[in-house]
Amino acid sequence: MRRTQQGNNNAYCQDNSISWVNWDLQQEDLELLDFVHFLIHLRKLHPIFRRRNFFQGCSLTGSEIKAIIWLNPNGQEMNQEAWKQAYIRCLGVYLSGQALDERDQYNQPVLENDFLLLLNAQKSYIYIESNDKGGLTPANVQNNHGDNSR
Repeated sequence: MRRTQQGNNNAYCQDNSISWVNWDLQQEDLELLDFVHFLIHLRKLHPIFRRRNFFQGCSLTGSEIKAIIWLNPNGQEMNQEAWKQAYIRCLGVYLSGQALDERDQYNQPVLENDFLLLLNAQKSYIYIESNDKGGLTPANVQNNHGDNSR
């Protein structure tokens, strides 16, 4: 199921192993398929993942709440300099449900949960600490350089 086209962006015209898909799914393929099903379900369930308008990265009028905040590995908001750092291999994105600014078919505000997505492209696991209320906090994102590499 998982495959590469070896950089060929016109693989549709290749009748060889570049374009063929092996449908004999292995355990890892089934796990990936389950994960994708979960993501589809999450998107259908939560309107914050189906926004009608692009994020602006600023607070809504009359509000201190930003719709989206990109976080560095220390849990702080990313600045322009941080985006230029090649060594950053993990980051977070906080999506504010309060700042969704969408209306339903009855012109009522759409109410949504907040989401914190944590992305890791490092070879090692990233450990997250929760606050004393049991919730994840961006400021508690910590990198662990232990032996738990993948």
